[in-house]
Amino acid sequence: MKKQKNMVDFLMRKSFLLFALLILIVTLSLTIKTFVRHKTKVPIVLDQKKAVSSYPIKRVVLIVQENHSFDSYFGTYPGADGFDPNTLLPRLPGEKPSIGLRRTQNTKTPSLRERAYHKDFDTGREDANGMVVMQYFEEKEIPNYWAYAKNFVLLDRLFSAVRVRYSVPSHFYLIAATAEGWMTNRMEKPYLASKTMIDLFKEYSISWKLYSGETFNNLTNVPNGFNYILTFKQHKNDKKVISNIVHRDKIFKDIKNGTLPQFSWIFPEAEESEHPPQNVRKGMNHVTEVINEIMKSKYWKDTAIIVIWDDFGGYFDHVKPEITDQFGPGPRVPGLVISAYSKKGYIDHTTYNTSSVLKFFQTLYNLPSLTERDGKSANMLNAFDFKSGPRDPLILPLIPVEK
Repeated sequence: MKKQKNMVDFLMRKSFLLFALLILIVTLSLTIKTFVRHKTKVPIVLDQKKAVSSYPIKRVVLIVQENHSFDSYFGTYPGADGFDPNTLLPRLPGEKPSIGLRRTQNTKTPSLRERAYHKDFDTGREDANGMVVMQYFEEKEIPNYWAYAKNFVLLDRLFSAVRVRYSVPSHFYLIAATAEGWMTNRMEKPYLASKTMIDLFKEYSISWKLYSGETFNNLTNVPNGFNYILTFKQHKNDKKVISNIVHRDKIFKDIKNGTLPQFSWIFPEAEESEHPPQNVRKGMNHVTEVINEIMKSKYWKDTAIIVIWDDFGGYFDHVKPEITDQFGPGPRVPGLVISAYSKKGYIDHTTYNTSSVLKFFQTLYNLPSLTERDGKSANMLNAFDFKSGPRDPLILPLIPVEK
């Protein structure tokens, strides 16, 4: 009997152990399947970064106009670092200075080349267009720009990206803080490979768009279909990147629909660019339309609008650039900072270059720099007063354009 009882106990224990082992195997199998099924998804969620602005400004709209020096627009603006009206330059290098600055009321400007600037202000050369290099505008010709300066912030030490008057490298600096030595409007390379703001936007879950005029490339004679962002190798075939490059007019729809991204580039249509020989008032009206729509929307309270000109266009400017590397910066260009938190009627004498716009956004969202250029640039916070409440908008009328 005792042996029989021991045998029964043995079999029961064995059955229990087998049952427990079976349960363990089933549990492990389900766990492994679950882990394998979700393995590719978990790291994406865990590694995704989400940048948050620690400032009242949550969006930046960068409006890029074309080819004017600071002196040609604001050289006589009260309190700004403007030119000496008695300035004379030589007609030809080596000659006695005889060509002076002169105000023009003709808002349709002839084309210039940078040789007039770099060859000792060789104003007598045929490609310098005579004395056009010395022409400048005042408030009467560009009243809205002066109105923005009087009510918001004028930057009088904003320097262009490169020493040459070329839009292609200038725009590359607005995207990647480098042009990798590409210093003309010709197709010098098949692609660029540097990290861009788009890469930062992806990494930190930041929304963006490039609003570009269809005729913009006519300004630089680059091939049809050329796009600054898609020239970077990593973006060329990225469908999501391509979908974020839209027509310039789409910004009005995005403002109305509440879909304005956190960062926007706006490149104009050719006729609205102010690039000689385009009428500068036409370009000013384009800028005014965009600003008015933002001011009338819910975005006014948390958006910084920065208006810059990509390069100096060959026009005279009396301030010598402070060169920081072999490519630039170049001569001064106008700059306006328009926001509910901009200082009122303030002239910011801080030294900036056009990559400072990238530095500003990087500072808002605590993002890393792309290159040494934007890394060492001033961050533009001096243009803002975050201690006071948001200011009221300033809706301006469009100005008649002479035909």
